[in-house]
Amino acid sequence: MNECYADHPFSEVEQYQTWADQQRDLTTWHVAWDDQSGEMAGQVQVLLRKGLGELEEVSVRKPYRGRGLARALIMSGLLAVRALGVSQVRLRTLAENPQQAWRVYEKVGFRVLKRFPRYRKPMEP
Repeated sequence: MNECYADHPFSEVEQYQTWADQQRDLTTWHVAWDDQSGEMAGQVQVLLRKGLGELEEVSVRKPYRGRGLARALIMSGLLAVRALGVSQVRLRTLAENPQQAWRVYEKVGFRVLKRFPRYRKPMEP
């Protein structure tokens, strides 16, 4: 995740163990590996909250983008939570995401229900 978001404003570096310690259930975390290099190519996590699913995280490393990996990972995550009895999944994303992630979400069937404006103010030193 750190590498995937390194060029995003406001991204924070997070250590794996810190992230893993905060997770209640890693069974809904799906990872794609490059068999030739042994590198992690991308990952997705769909969280379960009060019987509903939430697409919490999708990230694909730059060398693996544009190949349909994000879509495959999302579908894998959605199928896994459907098998657990989840009938609805939501997500939140930034409309101004440089990779235009919303496009892949719409391709797998997500639809915009609400838009929330985001405000920022640069602070002088």
